[in-house]
Amino acid sequence: HSTIVRIGNVVDEIAALAREDTLVVMGTSRMPAWKKLIFGSKPLQVVERVPCPVLIVM
Repeated sequence: HSTIVRIGNVVDEIAALAREDTLVVMGTSRMPAWKKLIFGSKPLQVVERVPCPVLIVM
């Protein structure tokens, strides 16, 4: 188990780190549906970019 702190675009940084992992675990925010339509869902963007499985905790 380790902790990594990175600065940058959330999706880009997770995708870069996930190349070495077998599973990404991340949570969701309680963002209203209209904001998700405008800004997108970070967990769904991660799912589309990483080669490994993603577990989304709600």
